Amino acid sequence: MQLLAIAAVVGSLALLVQGAVVPNYGLAVHEKRNAPHREWVKRDRISPRAKLPVRIGLKQRNLEKGYDFLMDV
Repeated sequence: MQLLAIAAVVGSLALLVQGAVVPNYGLAVHEKRNAPHREWVKRDRISPRAKLPVRIGLKQRNLEKGYDFLMDV
């Protein structure tokens, strides 16, 4: 009977730990994407020559290698 009580306590603690909020550790959301417009409809492929603006957040370390890292992707 005590084994069942211990298992219940351990199980409830596991559920509490699983639902705990993870600390932010100083991370910040710089941009947030909203849901697409309801009128938005996917039609054709975009032209291969089209330029799409992209922002990539980097740390201050190895900035001189940033272009090389981006081209590796």
